[in-house]
Amino acid sequence: VVGVFFGTIGAYYDRLDAPIMRLNEVLLAFPGIVVALTIVSILGRGLENVIVAIAIVQVPQYVRLAHGLTLSVKERVFVEAAVAL
Repeated sequence: VVGVFFGTIGAYYDRLDAPIMRLNEVLLAFPGIVVALTIVSILGRGLENVIVAIAIVQVPQYVRLAHGLTLSVKERVFVEAAVAL
């Protein structure tokens, strides 16, 4: 849900596109296991913290997916027709 939200917002609003995608690229630059281990070490031991860490590691993939799909749909003819109406 978080990844889809940020991907869609970034693609829809041009001012927010660059900051959201740059933050996303920073998160993707590090290996997922390193980021997850760092988050778990900061939050502490426990199943809930592991779940949070894995969720944070997976968010950038969904941001990219939602961003690309939103940009492709944004350029379709039916969107231009709706805006024209």
